[in-house]
Amino acid sequence: MIHRKISYVSLLILILSLVLASCGTSPEEIAQIVDQTVEARPPVVEVMEETVEVTRIVEVPVEMEVTRLVEVEATVEVEVEVTRVVEVEITSTPEPTPTATATAVPQPAANSNQGSSGTGSGDVNADVLAHLEYVYSRLNDYRGNLSGPINCRVEIEIVDELAVIRQFDLSAATPETQNAYNNYVNGITVFQQGARDLDTHCRDFLAENSTSSNQVTNDKYGFALNGVEDAKNILRSAIQSLGGNADD
Repeated sequence: MIHRKISYVSLLILILSLVLASCGTSPEEIAQIVDQTVEARPPVVEVMEETVEVTRIVEVPVEMEVTRLVEVEATVEVEVEVTRVVEVEITSTPEPTPTATATAVPQPAANSNQGSSGTGSGDVNADVLAHLEYVYSRLNDYRGNLSGPINCRVEIEIVDELAVIRQFDLSAATPETQNAYNNYVNGITVFQQGARDLDTHCRDFLAENSTSSNQVTNDKYGFALNGVEDAKNILRSAIQSLGGNADD
């Protein structure tokens, strides 16, 4: 680029010299004119193109799924079956005894071994079934006495009646009858154990010059209730195994 500039200047001087020489101009004047001409020309600047890599930070909207934990108050309704055992009032007022109570099945001595029951059918299988159905009905009577004010006279009467285990000659009985009879014995044992505390309370309450309360505590009532219900379940299965009915 510098050589090119010098060439332009030399060419310009030569041209001016020829022009001025033809016009009669002195060399000093020519040199002054050339200097002015050279100074008057704008400088030539070389521009270089340069590639610059520019990094730009661009904000790009991004969709993001955000999980938030939110505490929510909720009301949950739960059905709960609650069994409450409350104090039960007892009474000494006599009540009429159901017809089946006194005469339906005469009870023999505890250690007797008779081959017939109240039915007198002569069939030990039928006799055992009839007796179990009767005992089941008396357990129902005892359970019913617990449904309201407890009549202690009825309570004691049923306990005393069922305390005697009816004896049968089971040598000719079927295996089903023998098994049902064993379940009957077990059921009466369960009943007696459950009713023991309530029965003692009733006897004390009815005793002469008694000062016992007429309120039965929760535990005594609960034991008696569970005892009679468990005994009924055992008798019900025994009766059904013999084809009988055990209705409440």
